[in-house]
Amino acid sequence: MAKLAGVIDSDTLEICGTRTRLHGIDAPERNQSCRTAVGSSWPCGLGATRALANGIGHASAACTECDMDGYGHVVAVCRFKGTDLNRWMVTLGHALLRLSGLPIGLSKCSSNTA
Repeated sequence: MAKLAGVIDSDTLEICGTRTRLHGIDAPERNQSCRTAVGSSWPCGLGATRALANGIGHASAACTECDMDGYGHVVAVCRFKGTDLNRWMVTLGHALLRLSGLPIGLSKCSSNTA
């Protein structure tokens, strides 16, 4: 069932008061800066957070829970209008595939990850 989602940062949603991390990706924190190839600093975390927020707006997302992280947050694959948000963030270049955590094939969401 899809539920109203708010964006906390570039890989975390809040759905019905529950923090939900996007499974299988690593994205910059909201206040994180990155360096370009020529050494210039830019607010990559804010850019990635805005991309996710603009992508879903104030709409509903349907999430499939995979796991819980060390902070007690739900880890899930989330979809918005049929689009896998985890994969979408990687495709746009705002996140990287995260290779740590559960080995491929052991997660409930392994076949749905970016």
